[in-house]
Amino acid sequence: MGGRMRIKTRMGQILIGVLMVTPAFADEPVNGGTVNFTGTVINAPCILAEDSVDMNVPLGQTTVDYLNKNTNSTPVDINIHLTNCALSGAGTDGADITKAHFRFDSSAVQDNDNSVLANTVADGAQGVGVEILTSSGEIITMGSNSTPDVPLQVTSTEQTLTFQGRMVNIATINSGAPDITPGQVATNATYVITYL
Repeated sequence: MGGRMRIKTRMGQILIGVLMVTPAFADEPVNGGTVNFTGTVINAPCILAEDSVDMNVPLGQTTVDYLNKNTNSTPVDINIHLTNCALSGAGTDGADITKAHFRFDSSAVQDNDNSVLANTVADGAQGVGVEILTSSGEIITMGSNSTPDVPLQVTSTEQTLTFQGRMVNIATINSGAPDITPGQVATNATYVITYL
């Protein structure tokens, strides 16, 4: 009986010893790293949502035959999201801000028409450009302040402003344009918002 008690006691002591040593391993230094934070404080009535800062708009696929017959592809929505809007009384002399004015610019415009963005893919589709349109289908001219203002909901903190993009047969604006050939299409534009 005494022998059994000694074995149990020693087993208990061994387990306790192992448990007491384990935390020492947890205290070992571990490789660390650095966390960098960046941000910007702006003076504007709304914040441009992260998904609207650097947008990719897939225009999908269309055929050479379709562009030759219809002059442009089916428009795809471009949704620009504004968040944390405080529009009530935020305008000049305490007036409400009710509209947003957009100015689109691009260095990739067609030579003879600032409303068509040129395809920037070196070996891409020929004879094809891209147009940006208002939600009502009006073609937007790059570098112009003539884009219609977009109404805002004064009492809403979230705003979704919709434009559209589509591929276009550039022969409709330039009789000397090359025939349409298949290939990739890519281009870009920037925009600036002014609140009114």
